Amino acid sequence: MFLVFVALLIGVSCTKSTPIHDWTSKEQEHFLTVYDSLSRNNMSQLQRDSLDNFILHLKNTPNNRKFLATYIQQTDADKKFVDLYATYTKVAEDTKGIANSYYLLGEYFDRNYLVDSSYYYFNQAKYSYKRLRDTANQQKMTFIISSILVDRGVFSEAEHQIQKVISLNTSTVSIYDLFNQEYLYAKILLGLEQYTEALFRFKKALDLSNSIELKEYFSDKELLLKRLDIYNYLSIAHIRKTQFGEAEQILTMALNEYKDLEKEESIESYVNMIYNFAVVKLAKGENKLALRYIKEALDLNVKYNYIKNKIRTDILLAQYYFAINEYFTANTILERILQNAQKIDDYDIQREVLTVLLQYDTEDSKNNFRKYLELDNIVKKKKSIVRDKFARLKYEADKLLEVNDKLHNQKAIIIIIAFMVISFVLIVVIGFSIKNKVREIATIKMYQRDTERYYKTIIDHQNAVAKVQEAERKIIANELQDGVLNKLFVTRFSLMQLEEENMEITRDLLVKEVQDVEKFIRNSSSALSNEKKLFANNFKELIEEMVLLQNRNKAIQFDIFIDPRIEFENFSHRYRISIYRIIQEALNNVEKYSNAKNCYVSFKYKTESLVEVSIEDNGNGFDLNTTRRGMGLNNIEDRLNILNSKLVLTSVIGKGTTLLFLIKIGEDN
Repeated sequence: MFLVFVALLIGVSCTKSTPIHDWTSKEQEHFLTVYDSLSRNNMSQLQRDSLDNFILHLKNTPNNRKFLATYIQQTDADKKFVDLYATYTKVAEDTKGIANSYYLLGEYFDRNYLVDSSYYYFNQAKYSYKRLRDTANQQKMTFIISSILVDRGVFSEAEHQIQKVISLNTSTVSIYDLFNQEYLYAKILLGLEQYTEALFRFKKALDLSNSIELKEYFSDKELLLKRLDIYNYLSIAHIRKTQFGEAEQILTMALNEYKDLEKEESIESYVNMIYNFAVVKLAKGENKLALRYIKEALDLNVKYNYIKNKIRTDILLAQYYFAINEYFTANTILERILQNAQKIDDYDIQREVLTVLLQYDTEDSKNNFRKYLELDNIVKKKKSIVRDKFARLKYEADKLLEVNDKLHNQKAIIIIIAFMVISFVLIVVIGFSIKNKVREIATIKMYQRDTERYYKTIIDHQNAVAKVQEAERKIIANELQDGVLNKLFVTRFSLMQLEEENMEITRDLLVKEVQDVEKFIRNSSSALSNEKKLFANNFKELIEEMVLLQNRNKAIQFDIFIDPRIEFENFSHRYRISIYRIIQEALNNVEKYSNAKNCYVSFKYKTESLVEVSIEDNGNGFDLNTTRRGMGLNNIEDRLNILNSKLVLTSVIGKGTTLLFLIKIGEDN
């Protein structure tokens, strides 16, 4: 039946003259009724592709967006469907839909085990629902976030989130929500080692699990599995409180309920149960029973490839051998586990092994204690890194949405202001039309005054042009002098370093340098007159070329780094010229005075509006207090004043000199 329906859809989509089409609510409802994962598996690849293509080209309507959201949740659809839904909601400015799209993205990444991304989008969804005053969905997102934090071992923040969940409870909160909240809160308290409170919460969850209302949400099998998990957690809490009798009673109750399940259906719960039994029996000195449970747990772990559980059970087996005074066997097991854990950098297992050794191995206790402290610090640092990462993701998600809110509010304000301005202009125009006849004489006088101002403007403009021409002449003279002197200095320096073994190569370089000087002088007037064009394009390549050309002086190695995030097109023409001349002057000073081996020029991206430029050499250096500044540094400071920046100059005798300044992006535009 489903394949016939899909065939009809494909036929309809193929007859459409446009790739965008609509779908009635009845068709959507029928599709979702007959569609399931088995239906998709029974389809050919062509049918799947055609179905996907049909859905991806639905019109952006409220009904189609609602269908897309349901389709994604019902079918665990690919990310392309989630992205389409997100795009449609943003285009339609559907705030509830945008919040839903964040949730669906979080679900997608969670299904694909991308925890960081899922956490990020669930936080965005929570913030969006909060902004919409949708308490139910806000509570749902907060609960999911708390669950993610529990799975990652970030219990303190998870507790903060679950308390928010509980604070959002209404007077009509369902048994289902109460059960999930108590169960999750109990696991958090267990992770925080608050065992008494954890026992209280687990027992409340266990009592709630008997509610008939829960059967509307869970099958009998699912509910029984949850009860078994609660029993296991209860036994762990009692064990950690050294209440082994109470733990054994809990596990006995769990084992009695477990008989109602097929063993294969709940093997992991059963393995945890018999492991906890083994811990209790070993603590009570019932070693034979403990060994029986340990062996059964080991066999099941091997059979079902529960690697972590097997390692944990091996450690318990070593404790058993310590208990019966077979120290060699116990140490052999622990040494093997420790070596394997070290190979894969599993610090938790290493710490657990050392905990057992500290308890039983008194001969090497100091060394074991030292290792334990080192591992404990490593584990704490890793947990701190995880906590910081989730805190950063939460901050980024909240910050992004805050910025979006501000932009949205600004947009509304701009619209209001624009409306007010337009209204004001209309009022003025209407008033002007009414009084037009009365103001004819005033208008004539106004034209006379405007004419006088016009002629005055022409004269002022001519004067300004004359001043600009004079300034341009000075610039041309300065640029000719700077360019020629710099190139002649490089030529003279190369002549001073001329050696017989590289005379031929150096001669060619010098000839080319002289030709460059000639070409520079010949073209300087036209180039400088069109200087704006020179610096408008490929400014980055121009800077790099200037720095790397200094390597013709083989005594100093010049290098440059430009952060790829820097967009030079945001720099004004005046800024580019000043930056170029500052670096040119600084490189000239390095070659003349530094006696350096290396010089490094860097453009570092600090913020969206700030770039740091530095020129650093490892030459002689000089005393800033006693050395008189030359024209070169004065020229640099003059140009920096144009940029509204300051020169930061540091120098250490024998180590080198660093010249640094900051550039504010867009300030001059």
